[in-house]
Amino acid sequence: MKKLIFILLLFSSCSPKISFVEEVLKLDEFQLGKTYIQMPKEYNYEEPEIAVDSNPESVVQKSMPVECKIRILGAYTTLAGNNSADIVSLIELDIDDFNTINSNSLVDFQVEIARIVELTGYTEVGTESPNPLMPVWSYSDNILRFWNPTDGFMDEVHDLRNLYDADMCQMYLDDLAGPGGIAMEVNVDAPNAFCASLWDNGGFTPVHELGHLIGMWHNVESSPPFDNYNWEHGYYNDDNVTGTNFRTIMSYSSACNGSCPRVAHWSNDDDTYLGLPTGSTATHDNARIARFRDQTVSLFQANQINKSVFQNETVDEDEVGDIYGSATITTSNNIVIFENGSKGTYRAGSQIKLLPGFHAKKGTSYTAKIVMPCSALN
Repeated sequence: MKKLIFILLLFSSCSPKISFVEEVLKLDEFQLGKTYIQMPKEYNYEEPEIAVDSNPESVVQKSMPVECKIRILGAYTTLAGNNSADIVSLIELDIDDFNTINSNSLVDFQVEIARIVELTGYTEVGTESPNPLMPVWSYSDNILRFWNPTDGFMDEVHDLRNLYDADMCQMYLDDLAGPGGIAMEVNVDAPNAFCASLWDNGGFTPVHELGHLIGMWHNVESSPPFDNYNWEHGYYNDDNVTGTNFRTIMSYSSACNGSCPRVAHWSNDDDTYLGLPTGSTATHDNARIARFRDQTVSLFQANQINKSVFQNETVDEDEVGDIYGSATITTSNNIVIFENGSKGTYRAGSQIKLLPGFHAKKGTSYTAKIVMPCSALN
């Protein structure tokens, strides 16, 4: 089994330690303010070997290529950030919850954070307007402004979405004019993959809203009559047997008079909870729409082979930035700053260039990694 080589670099006495981790990693050139990292030309990447279990006599197998993940941008208002004890951890927990629900529901793709950003300078409003995508419904102007790329409100979010290749965008805020969460549309295309949730609503609400973007509807009783496939509804069990009432992520509590706790499952005709079905083939199969649409959603902002940090970018305190390039990443001489209290990761298949203008300040947590390129979702 190959040994891991860890290289720790200290840019200066006032800069953070930046770690580069890979089976084989060589530094061809290093200057203050300029770092050039690559796999040596003679080195062909081989899949790392992993043990099947802790038994030393077990057969050693090679790992399979990792599928790319659907990338999420989470943006929070200053009001939500001030009211939450730790808004970043809350958003990270929502991502973990989504992946747990997928695993519980026999859905094999995962999501990951592309960017967490504070919507500095934006003040929440309590007004509503018709949703241009579904004019019969009025939406909070907060999410409509979040979605609109050219109205002068939060337009920088769309630039960040392009920079970080975020497939779906979620807003966290304090006021949605009534609901705990809302999505711009169900079964969206790329320009409309925007949703919002109250930061303190709980109950898997942010995951529920992302489910709408993918194509999931509520339970039949709480859904409009224009669903896309007829089988993509949430499910609930309301047989009045003590301890067995439940509803899946997309179902409303009103389906069973509020007595059904929401459990970490999509509806699924192949899965059970407490030994009971969580869906049906004809009507209740959110897991099926997740599998059906995962590749489409993952290509809303396709991963780049040679990723350029093509604009000036500052990741502030209580923010996160993750950039991925399947082959290379270069900061392109732009001003890229990770401030004290921020977190960042750059991951590339063969080469990362941090050119003059890049600065990860003391107190940030920044990591650059050479990783095995991920494969497209199947």
